[in-house]
Amino acid sequence: MDCAGTERCASGKLDFPGTNDVLHNLINRHDLVRLLEKLEEGTLRKILGKVFRARGARVQQAWQKVDSPPIHWWDIPEVRRRWNSKITGDERLDHFDYFAEKYFGRSGRLVAVSPGCGRGDVELRWARTGAFARIEAFDLSPARIAHARRQAQEAGLDQVLRFAVKDIQQFDWPESALDVVIFEGSLHHFRQVEELLGKVARALKPDGFLFLNEFVGPARFQWSDRQLEAVNGLLQLLPERLRVRYGNGRVKRRV
Repeated sequence: MDCAGTERCASGKLDFPGTNDVLHNLINRHDLVRLLEKLEEGTLRKILGKVFRARGARVQQAWQKVDSPPIHWWDIPEVRRRWNSKITGDERLDHFDYFAEKYFGRSGRLVAVSPGCGRGDVELRWARTGAFARIEAFDLSPARIAHARRQAQEAGLDQVLRFAVKDIQQFDWPESALDVVIFEGSLHHFRQVEELLGKVARALKPDGFLFLNEFVGPARFQWSDRQLEAVNGLLQLLPERLRVRYGNGRVKRRV
């Protein structure tokens, strides 16, 4: 959609009369672009089906895919190295080995729980540190849990990693029994976070650890016009071959 002539074109916002004050950019031009893409792909019916399903079934459907294409900014090796440098002080040392060495030890005796484990990739990495006797991990998606179990078996770590299809609302938290509770990018998916963290606190041993990995920077609706102007300027500096959208081959022209 061409937004030429609008006062806030640089921000990517739709400036139909009266919409800014009402919607507060809850819907922007990129939402409409994605909608058009889904219409072209013939997947809109599937999306609408998700909306009208019961919540549990909706979540399972949303997370049923197990493929993980490199479409996220953290898939860039340089970003990973910077993360390592900021967290551990060494771009070659990731947070798994750093925390295992500095805080957990490598005794192979720790017991951990990891809710919302998805494909089990990070749980597999934690298991490889040698710090854990058992990591209980669960997720609502049967497809992803099946994938996680296969990965654990292929790695010879199925005695350490126990994957299950489970809803966190039905999980029976033990009392003062866990050494570590791991939330690797999953906590923001859960409802009633304060109540959940209260259960986690009671489940941890007095010297237990809560490992929380979450993004805490600006959210989608917090970017200023100046930030969007700057990042769109940087985007235009990249050659088109580096701005091709994964899956449909379109060139990304705006953030």
